[in-house]
Amino acid sequence: MPFTGEKTNRGLFLAGLLSILSLEFLRKRRIK
Repeated sequence: MPFTGEKTNRGLFLAGLLSILSLEFLRKRRIK
């Protein structure tokens, strides 16, 4: 059952990446 752990880790990684990308997008948009 190690696949579940990998899935959760991947989900958390994707969520963090998405949040960072959204923050950068908002920051650039705010500057403009």
